[in-house]
Amino acid sequence: MQRTGDLEGNLSRLKLNLRSICFPGHFNDAGIRLGLPTSILPILNFVLTKASRIVASEISVHGFELTGKTDARFVQTAFKLFREHFHLRSGLTIAQFLQEGYAERKICLLLSVIERCKACHAEGRRKV
Repeated sequence: MQRTGDLEGNLSRLKLNLRSICFPGHFNDAGIRLGLPTSILPILNFVLTKASRIVASEISVHGFELTGKTDARFVQTAFKLFREHFHLRSGLTIAQFLQEGYAERKICLLLSVIERCKACHAEGRRKV
């Protein structure tokens, strides 16, 4: 898990990581600084379902369905995925993730998830 205490540094790392995975969406800097779920959820959705077919397939094979869900159900399933498959513990509850605030913790969670997804993608490419 990434460290808190450096919002600007973590925000810069997030931007770099999103560029490296070709995030096509709008990066709402102000919304992310406020911890708005409407700014964070599209990024999380892209990372888990669209950035890599290998990762999306791996997630699906392990029984985690992330598409066609409400925001609350998506986050609930994503957190279960983080715990059970990525062995990643969030410093946030689902309720905290879905409300405004906790910006730096959300950014750190996104950074950790991107890191795990990149590793999963690399491992999947080695298997092929």
